[in-house]
Amino acid sequence: MVKKTVEEKPAKKEKKSAKKDDIPDWVTDEIQNAKFQKPEELKRTGYILEIYDLDNKIDAQLYDPVEDGRHIVTLDLPKKIKISDLEKGVVYEFTFDQHKAH
Repeated sequence: MVKKTVEEKPAKKEKKSAKKDDIPDWVTDEIQNAKFQKPEELKRTGYILEIYDLDNKIDAQLYDPVEDGRHIVTLDLPKKIKISDLEKGVVYEFTFDQHKAH
């Protein structure tokens, strides 16, 4: 869930798609064989860096890091959130599940 915390002027929007990079086979194997713990719900504030209309995803810069230390994350948006309502550079509260492999 994404909740706007500050009102600002909307920025211009372009339709973009996230790039697909070639992933080595060993990485794919490790990901496919990973066992995941129960997801932990996190709430973090930050702002949107990039909006990927075609993929229904965003890149966000968080003020506080996620567990692995990253401040920049890519988030899949639920269908109930309209991408056209989102704005780059505006502060939001992001609620998302963090999945950990063990």
